Amino acid sequence: MSGRRTTSQIVMRWLMLTVCVLLSSVACLPQVEPSTEQVLPPTRTPTLHPSSSDDPPLDAPTEASVVATSVPTTPIEPSLASMPGQILYMLAETSDDYGGSETDEGYVYSVAVNDRGAPLHPPMPLTGPDPNRWGQLYPAPDGSLVALVDPDFNGDLIYLLNPLTGGIQRLFGDSPNPGARFFGWHPDSRQVLLWTIGNSLRLADVASGQYITYIDDTNDMNNSFLGGIHAGVVAANGQIIYSHRGIEPSLWMIRNSFDERTPPTELSPCNSAVWQSGGFCVSEPQLLYKLAGAAFTLSPDGQKVAFYGVEESSVENRGLMVMNANGSDLQLLSHNMSGSYPASLVWSPDGRTIAFRADAQTPDTDVNDVPVDFQNMTIHLIDVATGEERPLLTDGSTGHIDPTWSPDGSQIAFASMRSGHSEIWVVNADGTNLQQLTHHGQFARYPVWLKLPNPQP
Repeated sequence: MSGRRTTSQIVMRWLMLTVCVLLSSVACLPQVEPSTEQVLPPTRTPTLHPSSSDDPPLDAPTEASVVATSVPTTPIEPSLASMPGQILYMLAETSDDYGGSETDEGYVYSVAVNDRGAPLHPPMPLTGPDPNRWGQLYPAPDGSLVALVDPDFNGDLIYLLNPLTGGIQRLFGDSPNPGARFFGWHPDSRQVLLWTIGNSLRLADVASGQYITYIDDTNDMNNSFLGGIHAGVVAANGQIIYSHRGIEPSLWMIRNSFDERTPPTELSPCNSAVWQSGGFCVSEPQLLYKLAGAAFTLSPDGQKVAFYGVEESSVENRGLMVMNANGSDLQLLSHNMSGSYPASLVWSPDGRTIAFRADAQTPDTDVNDVPVDFQNMTIHLIDVATGEERPLLTDGSTGHIDPTWSPDGSQIAFASMRSGHSEIWVVNADGTNLQQLTHHGQFARYPVWLKLPNPQP
């Protein structure tokens, strides 16, 4: 009897559950209210050198902390699907007198931002618990890699950073440093232009480390290039414009046979080993202008080159200059550009405006405890077509450097001493809505603003 009663009870319970499901009765099933609480990772000031060598830095990413902090817990707004962004920058514990890391060590930090430049989570270290060499960040045009360049007397130490994974490796791997100086990225984001010992210009593939030599002064029997190559830029067609400083400073242009837009009849014949390497022919360098150049930057469409130009014979003819990528139509846009410092000038994504490091029109006399790189510095914007120039911030403040544009051109991130420490700030391109992005209380520099997702190499 007890067995039959148990079977009956089971049947009755099954029938009741079936009725509940069919009627979708809210009384039959418990209702769970979704939680609306948003949990953000705690904000902490990073410690680059902990007091005990046995304890890792507070912000050193561990296997657990990376999972906890690398994905924003704040719901991503629908508008961000089309314009998410990531700002990378270098962080050091303290600065030297000039604006670099006092220990020549630092971390690459990352912060995801929305389309208004607001952080989606607190900044976090991207490159791991061990500090990197301190250096400027140079993003590839497609954002897939970022070159970290640490200037060195024997040649720049060049590292390639994946901004999504934090993976980092040296250019040329374990091979001996060829004494290279980093001049910039090829527009294809797969090659970089380098100067190497022997006063050579080389285009190196970042994946294989293989390179082709455009020019090598050591093989020039005519000795027409006494002096040294100091800066340059490479266009998509392989054409290079570079600055040579010898007996007389000068700008030169060199083309190669890979340029499909250049008729072969206009290229000099490969009648000398000086001008051929890797199975292709390059033209002998063509003199463009009798002036020196530095901080060369190609416009986004590849049609123009901006740089800091100096005509030694005239103090008035120096400053921000722009010319066509074929070397024609040289124009002096502004006398206010402050030399050829790193991160001196950047084109807006639409190529209409240049943001550049400028001497403050009203210098700040109180520069105590301010690194030299920041002293009396500000950021100006100039319209390339009209020459109209204005300061980014109109409050008369100084100590602002290292500008970088947002992917849509509506905002600019930069390093500033306005809070007493070098922190990263964001402002609309019209100077409104100034906001402090980082609060490390240490020393942040060299921001770069990338659009996500980035193509992988």
